Amino acid sequence: MSWIFCLFISLVSINPVKAQFSVNATGFVNASPEDVWPVVRELEMWSDWQDTFDIQLINGGVVDVGKHILITSQFPTTTQQTLETINKIEPESPRRKICWILKSFVIGPLKIPIPDFLLKTDRCIEIIDSDNGDTSIVHNWIVYTGFLAPIVIFTTGSDTLELFDNFNDALYILFA
Repeated sequence: MSWIFCLFISLVSINPVKAQFSVNATGFVNASPEDVWPVVRELEMWSDWQDTFDIQLINGGVVDVGKHILITSQFPTTTQQTLETINKIEPESPRRKICWILKSFVIGPLKIPIPDFLLKTDRCIEIIDSDNGDTSIVHNWIVYTGFLAPIVIFTTGSDTLELFDNFNDALYILFA
């Protein structure tokens, strides 16, 4: 445990705001990106085919850049809610992508804003053509930066990887 504290102190003394950690999971789906992309882009429908993430569009409407979303993540030992903002949608080949950033943690009726210097997240799901037209590569990733990034990656990194793997597996089964 003392090595973790030393690692944290080292990162803080270097530049805590620029400390960067990531979690990545890649899977394959037996369907073309043209078939997989609409399923991934329809965020509110995710709970119909997987039980890892539930996403609600705040104030309804359509999935678009600037739209606020409430994400409920089913971690192995707890449930976490975050308010996030879609900041990128790239629907064209070869790398279809939808991304969002953390705005606040949600605890009951409370929304606790998180300034970027404390914790910034860049979260994306990419659908990539595997060059054969019949198979898609699904790349789930998140990058944490900021003062709290080392703590977040230490406390939730392996659970986040498990969530991403579960999502990729459910997408694979959906198209099996």
